[in-house]
Amino acid sequence: MNASGINRHHILLLDNHAHDRQTLKQGLADLGFETISEAADPIAALDIMHDQAVDTLITERYIPFVKFLRTSEKRPAAYIPIIMVCGKKVQAKVQEAIDAGVNRVIIKPVMAENLRTNIQRVLDEPQPFVESAAYIGPDRRRSENTATQHKAKTNDEPDLRLTAEEIAVLLERT
Repeated sequence: MNASGINRHHILLLDNHAHDRQTLKQGLADLGFETISEAADPIAALDIMHDQAVDTLITERYIPFVKFLRTSEKRPAAYIPIIMVCGKKVQAKVQEAIDAGVNRVIIKPVMAENLRTNIQRVLDEPQPFVESAAYIGPDRRRSENTATQHKAKTNDEPDLRLTAEEIAVLLERT
């Protein structure tokens, strides 16, 4: 797919920090992306996915939502490519994202061209998808070059697990 074709894809940004969403949105707009939606929480993201065709989801913190998309029996948007932006090169966090069903992991700081390259890759070079009763998504086995070498785990990130109420709402909307 050429660069102008990729710019017509609908990108959904899911992040609870408005500034982070705006920074990514501006970077994508500067690259020529024409359709960019924003969601501050998983419920808003799911509403957008139900109302519009989304080609790629970019998120930073919502691994439980990714797991929901990849494991829910109703499987809303199960085949959507998902790019996760991580604040630190922490092997455990990268592996957790991969295990949840993320297609690509980008470590901050995110450079615009790196973001475009990763979007291009998830669209043009999709990983084989695995389909089972418990999971549908990209093959979670990765080559060694996709993982970082840092093994330290930090506890300074907010806990953004979905509550029982959020899960119930998500299941009602699918």
